[in-house]
Amino acid sequence: MAEDNKKLVIDELLNLTPKISFRFFATNEFDELAAKLRKDFPEQVIEYYWKQSRAYGVILKIKALAVEFKIRELEFKIDQNWPSFQHLSAPETVHWAITYDCSKDCLDCYAKEHKAEFENLETEDALKVVDKLADWGVFQLAIGGGEALERDDLTEITQYAHKKGLVVHITIGVDEIDADLLKELTKSITSLQLGLNHHKLLVEGKEEFARLNSLVAKIKSFDLETGVNLIISKSVIKNFKRIIRYLSKLDITRVVLLRYKPPMDIKQWLKEKPSDYDLIEFEKMLVEVSREYDLDLRLDCGLSFLQRRLKPSQAKTKGLRGCVAGERILALAPDSSIFPCSQLISSDFKAGNILNDDLDRVWKEERIIKHYRFFKHKGFFKKSICNSCDAVEFCGGCPVFSESGRKADLACPQPIVSHLKQLNKNERKAEFKRYFENQYSVSVKEYMERYGVGQKCAVKELRNIPYLTKVDKSATGKKQKDRYHSIEEDEIEVVQNVIGYTSGGVPFARQDEIRGWISEDDDHSYPLWKR
Repeated sequence: MAEDNKKLVIDELLNLTPKISFRFFATNEFDELAAKLRKDFPEQVIEYYWKQSRAYGVILKIKALAVEFKIRELEFKIDQNWPSFQHLSAPETVHWAITYDCSKDCLDCYAKEHKAEFENLETEDALKVVDKLADWGVFQLAIGGGEALERDDLTEITQYAHKKGLVVHITIGVDEIDADLLKELTKSITSLQLGLNHHKLLVEGKEEFARLNSLVAKIKSFDLETGVNLIISKSVIKNFKRIIRYLSKLDITRVVLLRYKPPMDIKQWLKEKPSDYDLIEFEKMLVEVSREYDLDLRLDCGLSFLQRRLKPSQAKTKGLRGCVAGERILALAPDSSIFPCSQLISSDFKAGNILNDDLDRVWKEERIIKHYRFFKHKGFFKKSICNSCDAVEFCGGCPVFSESGRKADLACPQPIVSHLKQLNKNERKAEFKRYFENQYSVSVKEYMERYGVGQKCAVKELRNIPYLTKVDKSATGKKQKDRYHSIEEDEIEVVQNVIGYTSGGVPFARQDEIRGWISEDDDHSYPLWKR
């Protein structure tokens, strides 16, 4: 909607209600408010402008909050002292792992490694954290763990946060929850998200679904928004349609799909980490499932590459930005230590402590926060394939999966690079690495045609790629017909010769099988900073 049209709607709304101003209010006050307005204005006129204002973004309404009309003189006080920085003055959402304690021992848990690292705050200090967040201007507080319900003072903390004006969400992973506790939580939280144990659901099937269904029904009986978190591991992708069929029968608001994060056990990581092929197949399933089931499926920022085919204008409308660590969000450990993201929990990424440090200074000046806020402006990102992708503005990957936790994430199975002939040397190197994963070999001529470079340049760049070697060892590698293939192919051939062949010349192990064995033994995909 053009700015002139937006202004027209605002003007008309203000002309209609010359003595009305706006602020947030609780939804249970709406009926009383509506009755007050109907005394002065026709109901159909109020309804029309209410809808128009919501449609054009003049008034925003969500389930927990609406807009209060308060009859008084309308005053406009515009602060002329604009800030010198071009980012939010405080994070929109803070993710607080209120404890890392948990009685469960889930296979894919990426939080249990921190159990002994951080002490839980006493209630008094926890409330001080809430005070500082509220005074800072934080909008949402997302509480998780560990298991948040392990804290006896959880309701005291959430009710205090609600009283201070924070919108509170909680994520839990329990099999059962006490009705009295639910009743208390309902007074102060907007939504309750359930961490799904997909291993249990796949093994126990109907029994686990019945338990989950009963838990959701109990939560919904308190009129509380309920969603489910589903980790997208290899086994989940394999059974995704079956799991969604289960979830579609639950009375839930949304299903949040989370990228599979590195757990403590590297073997578990290698077993459950989705391959490029898995992710490509999952992307297709996601489209099919979205059409078949009436479920609100959401992706965490680590899976933003699954939305890379959106038009930039669509992505902007949906508010997609990829990684927003240090830009829209911050994370707190149980002891109130500050980190750019709830996945970047390490001494290398610590930005301070909310109880001891000046939050404005941390947010505006702390180097590690600024690193992630301006992530896409860094040299390493400019040289990555992500920077060449058409979806760079609203994707960009998740740095958690890079070797250092600070650089570019190359997990996207198929970057969209529509301008191959405009890439520079570094961009060609990054794009070719992804492209070549689905190729057996490449000739000098094919490289020239793909990137629009000369023969001399193609030969030089192919020779400098460390994982390539000439197919024909006796060839110079300089001619257009000369081909290069992966050094791994030579390794596969050696292994195949060792294993041997039948009397009829058929190998005992196929090359794709051997390639799988080699890749399964490779733990280099496990981020070095997590080891």
